[in-house]
Amino acid sequence: MNDMLSHRYRGLKFPREFAEAWEETPDEMCRICNGVGSPTSWTYHLTPDTIWGLDITPVSDIHDWVYSYPLCRPWVVTDPDVGVIEFNSGEDYREYGDTMFFNNLITIINNRGSWWLRFPRKIRAKTYYHVLRDMGEESFWHGKKREITDISKEDVVYYKNGKQ
Repeated sequence: MNDMLSHRYRGLKFPREFAEAWEETPDEMCRICNGVGSPTSWTYHLTPDTIWGLDITPVSDIHDWVYSYPLCRPWVVTDPDVGVIEFNSGEDYREYGDTMFFNNLITIINNRGSWWLRFPRKIRAKTYYHVLRDMGEESFWHGKKREITDISKEDVVYYKNGKQ
Protein backbone atom coordinates (compact mmCIF):
# COMPACT_ATOMS: atom_id res chain seq x y z
CA MET A 1 0.00 0.00 0.00
CA ASN A 2 1.39 3.41 -0.88
CA ASP A 3 2.49 5.91 1.78
CA MET A 4 -0.61 8.10 1.57
CA LEU A 5 -2.91 5.12 2.05
CA SER A 6 -0.71 3.65 4.79
CA HIS A 7 -1.08 6.91 6.72
CA ARG A 8 -4.84 7.22 6.07
CA TYR A 9 -5.63 3.67 7.22
CA ARG A 10 -2.92 3.43 9.91
CA GLY A 11 -3.98 1.11 12.73
CA LEU A 12 -7.25 0.08 11.08
CA LYS A 13 -8.22 -3.49 10.12
CA PHE A 14 -9.26 -4.27 6.59
CA PRO A 15 -9.24 -7.25 4.23
CA ARG A 16 -6.12 -7.66 2.10
CA GLU A 17 -8.32 -7.30 -0.99
CA PHE A 18 -9.20 -3.74 0.09
CA ALA A 19 -5.54 -2.70 -0.13
CA GLU A 20 -5.14 -4.55 -3.43
CA ALA A 21 -8.16 -2.74 -4.85
CA TRP A 22 -6.58 0.64 -3.98
CA GLU A 23 -3.39 -0.41 -5.77
CA GLU A 24 -5.09 -1.89 -8.85
CA THR A 25 -8.20 0.26 -9.36
CA PRO A 26 -7.85 3.60 -7.54
CA ASP A 27 -10.49 5.33 -9.69
CA GLU A 28 -13.05 2.67 -8.83
CA MET A 29 -12.13 2.93 -5.15
CA CYS A 30 -12.61 6.70 -5.21
CA ARG A 31 -16.10 6.09 -6.60
CA ILE A 32 -16.95 3.48 -3.96
CA CYS A 33 -15.42 5.19 -0.93
CA ASN A 34 -17.83 8.10 -0.70
CA GLY A 35 -18.03 9.02 2.97
CA VAL A 36 -20.39 8.01 5.73
CA GLY A 37 -23.82 6.78 4.68
CA SER A 38 -25.20 5.16 1.58
CA PRO A 39 -26.01 7.15 -1.55
CA THR A 40 -28.99 4.79 -1.98
CA SER A 41 -30.54 6.18 1.22
CA TRP A 42 -32.31 9.49 1.79
CA THR A 43 -30.13 9.93 4.91
CA TYR A 44 -26.90 10.08 2.88
CA HIS A 45 -26.54 13.87 2.95
CA LEU A 46 -27.66 14.09 6.56
CA THR A 47 -25.07 11.73 8.03
CA PRO A 48 -21.87 13.55 9.04
CA ASP A 49 -18.40 12.23 8.12
CA THR A 50 -17.24 13.10 11.63
CA ILE A 51 -18.01 12.09 15.18
CA TRP A 52 -17.62 15.09 17.45
CA GLY A 53 -15.11 16.63 15.02
CA LEU A 54 -13.12 13.42 14.39
CA ASP A 55 -12.94 12.44 10.71
CA ILE A 56 -14.15 8.86 10.35
CA THR A 57 -14.06 8.61 6.55
CA PRO A 58 -11.12 6.13 6.59
CA VAL A 59 -13.33 3.75 8.58
CA SER A 60 -16.23 4.42 6.25
CA ASP A 61 -14.03 3.74 3.20
CA ILE A 62 -13.31 0.23 4.44
CA HIS A 63 -16.97 -0.38 5.20
CA ASP A 64 -18.03 0.98 1.79
CA TRP A 65 -15.69 -1.51 0.14
CA VAL A 66 -17.08 -4.41 2.19
CA TYR A 67 -20.61 -3.40 1.19
CA SER A 68 -19.53 -3.15 -2.47
CA TYR A 69 -17.44 -6.31 -2.99
CA PRO A 70 -17.71 -9.10 -3.73
CA LEU A 71 -20.89 -8.77 -5.76
CA CYS A 72 -21.99 -12.34 -5.11
CA ARG A 73 -21.04 -15.60 -3.49
CA PRO A 74 -18.60 -16.88 -2.57
CA TRP A 75 -18.24 -14.36 0.24
CA VAL A 76 -14.48 -14.71 0.74
CA VAL A 77 -11.97 -12.21 2.13
CA THR A 78 -8.50 -12.37 3.60
CA ASP A 79 -8.72 -11.04 7.15
CA PRO A 80 -5.53 -9.49 8.56
CA ASP A 81 -5.80 -11.53 11.76
CA VAL A 82 -7.11 -14.94 10.74
CA GLY A 83 -6.40 -15.29 7.02
CA VAL A 84 -8.90 -16.43 4.41
CA ILE A 85 -12.51 -16.48 5.58
CA GLU A 86 -15.40 -17.86 3.56
CA PHE A 87 -18.77 -16.79 4.91
CA ASN A 88 -21.85 -19.02 4.77
CA SER A 89 -24.13 -16.20 3.69
CA GLY A 90 -24.19 -12.62 2.57
CA GLU A 91 -25.70 -11.69 5.93
CA ASP A 92 -22.73 -13.26 7.75
CA TYR A 93 -20.39 -11.22 5.53
CA ARG A 94 -22.42 -8.05 6.19
CA GLU A 95 -22.17 -8.67 9.94
CA TYR A 96 -18.39 -9.11 9.56
CA GLY A 97 -18.20 -5.75 7.76
CA ASP A 98 -20.40 -3.98 10.31
CA THR A 99 -18.38 -5.39 13.22
CA MET A 100 -15.13 -4.36 11.52
CA PHE A 101 -16.63 -0.86 11.07
CA PHE A 102 -17.42 -0.62 14.79
CA ASN A 103 -14.03 -1.97 15.89
CA ASN A 104 -12.26 0.44 13.52
CA LEU A 105 -14.33 3.33 14.90
CA ILE A 106 -13.17 2.47 18.41
CA THR A 107 -9.56 2.25 17.16
CA ILE A 108 -9.70 5.64 15.46
CA ILE A 109 -11.41 7.21 18.50
CA ASN A 110 -8.76 5.81 20.85
CA ASN A 111 -5.77 6.65 18.65
CA ARG A 112 -6.55 9.85 16.78
CA GLY A 113 -8.83 11.91 18.91
CA SER A 114 -8.76 14.00 22.05
CA TRP A 115 -8.96 11.82 25.12
CA TRP A 116 -11.69 13.94 26.71
CA LEU A 117 -14.06 13.29 23.75
CA ARG A 118 -13.57 9.52 23.71
CA PHE A 119 -16.63 8.67 25.77
CA PRO A 120 -19.21 10.69 23.76
CA ARG A 121 -17.57 9.55 20.51
CA LYS A 122 -17.88 5.90 21.56
CA ILE A 123 -21.56 6.42 22.32
CA ARG A 124 -22.03 7.87 18.81
CA ALA A 125 -19.99 5.00 17.32
CA LYS A 126 -22.34 2.50 18.97
CA THR A 127 -25.29 4.40 17.48
CA TYR A 128 -23.73 4.25 13.99
CA TYR A 129 -23.19 0.51 14.43
CA HIS A 130 -26.80 -0.09 15.45
CA VAL A 131 -28.05 1.97 12.50
CA LEU A 132 -25.96 -0.23 10.19
CA ARG A 133 -27.26 -3.43 11.72
CA ASP A 134 -30.88 -2.26 11.73
CA MET A 135 -31.03 -0.37 8.43
CA GLY A 136 -28.01 -1.39 6.32
CA GLU A 137 -29.37 -4.50 4.63
CA GLU A 138 -30.85 -2.68 1.63
CA SER A 139 -27.60 -0.80 1.05
CA PHE A 140 -25.56 -4.01 1.35
CA TRP A 141 -27.65 -5.84 -1.23
CA HIS A 142 -27.90 -2.87 -3.61
CA GLY A 143 -26.13 -3.94 -6.80
CA LYS A 144 -25.34 -7.44 -5.52
CA LYS A 145 -26.57 -10.82 -6.63
CA ARG A 146 -27.62 -13.12 -3.80
CA GLU A 147 -26.30 -16.25 -5.47
CA ILE A 148 -23.67 -16.85 -8.11
CA THR A 149 -26.41 -18.49 -10.19
CA ASP A 150 -28.10 -15.07 -10.41
CA ILE A 151 -25.21 -13.76 -12.51
CA SER A 152 -25.65 -13.82 -16.26
CA LYS A 153 -22.82 -13.92 -18.79
CA GLU A 154 -23.19 -10.16 -19.11
CA ASP A 155 -22.72 -9.80 -15.36
CA VAL A 156 -19.48 -11.76 -15.08
CA VAL A 157 -17.47 -10.15 -12.31
CA TYR A 158 -13.74 -9.72 -12.59
CA TYR A 159 -13.40 -9.35 -8.87
CA LYS A 160 -9.62 -9.33 -8.75
CA ASN A 161 -9.53 -6.24 -10.93
CA GLY A 162 -12.57 -4.61 -9.37
CA LYS A 163 -14.27 -4.45 -12.77
CA GLN A 164 -17.67 -5.52 -13.99
